[in-house]
Order: sequence, then C-alpha cells, then structure tokens
Amino acid sequence: MPDDQPVDDESLDELQAHLAEAAAGGSQQAEEILAHVQRYQADDDLTTEDHRNLRKRLSDDLLHFETSHPSLTATMQAVVNSFTASGM
Repeated sequence: MPDDQPVDDESLDELQAHLAEAAAGGSQQAEEILAHVQRYQADDDLTTEDHRNLRKRLSDDLLHFETSHPSLTATMQAVVNSFTASGM
C-alpha cells in the first residue's frame, strides 16, 4: 500500500487476522468484511471514496462484534480512528 494511505499495513494485517479468526468461528459478517479489507489492501489505485467506504463499513459493523469479539472491535475502532484522523 502506498505511503499516503490513511491506515498502515500493520493495522490492516492485524484487522485481517481478527476477522479471519471470527470468520473461522462461523461469522458470515466477518467473512464479508475480511473480503472487503483484502480487496482494499490489494488495490494500488485507491480513491478517497474507497477509503470512506471501508471506514463506513467498519463503523457500521462495530456494534455487531462488540460483545462476541472485543479484540476485533478494538482493532476495527483503531482503523476507523486512523481514517477519521486523516480526514476520510
């Protein structure tokens, strides 16, 4: 991912690991978000809209995982915060 991205690769890798764990436990929603994050991270030509779409997806799904996957929720919130701090 280019240096000008609002979220670093390490944070996205951590998010993917938590999502993969939740998906392996049977969470269809985690599987869908994981696919979204993987597409985002693999894209070398991201637009502002791509950043905003991922931020919105993560924000919208935070409450779903709050009690069942607190580590995932914390990582999702950190990524959302990075997007927000960058103006996305």
